[in-house]
Amino acid sequence: MTPKKSNPYGKIRTAAELDAAIKQASSARKKLGKSVERDLHGLQQSLKPANLASTALRQVTPYFAWSEIGLGLVRGLKKVLTPKKRF
Repeated sequence: MTPKKSNPYGKIRTAAELDAAIKQASSARKKLGKSVERDLHGLQQSLKPANLASTALRQVTPYFAWSEIGLGLVRGLKKVLTPKKRF
């Protein structure tokens, strides 16, 4: 046999005990609501496009040779910006 779970509200006998239980349940609900709100706000912040892009960039950064990419960009700009010779 499995033991029965105790019901915290099963032992309420007076109106004062009922009021105390209601206040305790209300404060626990508010505390949980604030926790869920903080978690949701954090999730919303992490799912913003800028944060997603920066996270992706941080994850793939070790696989790139940034010096080679930078030099390639400089070479490409040099080709675009230098005047072409006309004969």
